[in-house]
Formats: sequence, C-alpha cells, structure tokens
Amino acid sequence: MDDSVDDRLKEVVPRDAIVREIEAVREKLVEMRKHPKSPSEREAIFRQLLQLDLCDTILHDVHIIW
Repeated sequence: MDDSVDDRLKEVVPRDAIVREIEAVREKLVEMRKHPKSPSEREAIFRQLLQLDLCDTILHDVHIIW
C-alpha cells in the first residue's frame, strides 16, 4: 500500500471493540424479535438487524483491505 494512503488510515476505535458492540446489540435484537409488540416493531427490528449485518460486512471488508 502507498505510504501516503497508509498515513491516513488510522483506527480511532479498535475493530474488536466495534465487533463486540455489534454482537451485543444483535443478541438484544434477536431476543426482542421473539416477542415483538407490533408489526411495525418487528419491521424496525428486521431493519436494524440488516444494518448490523451491513456494518459487520463493511468492517470485514475494510479489515481485509488493511
């Protein structure tokens, strides 16, 4: 990787900490999904789980690039 690009890529928060937070939130959402209070809550949980999957994918892809 070019040195000028390398200088700009810095971890502000360690990747492992972010992954742990994603997993903790995912566990809570999965538990909430078992007993949704309404159809709109079920949809919101589904969207949030998708967003977590997207974040996880981005972290994985960026980690591979580094």
